Amino acid sequence: NRGFMGCKHFSKTNEILKSLGEKEIDWQIPNL
Repeated sequence: NRGFMGCKHFSKTNEILKSLGEKEIDWQIPNL
C-alpha cells in the first residue's frame, strides 16, 4: 500500500493533459 503517492491521480492527470496537447505537470517535489 503506497498510500496517496501510489494512486494513479498524477499519471492520469498527465495523460489527460497530454491528450489535450497541454504540457505535463512535473509532480516531483524538489529537495529543500
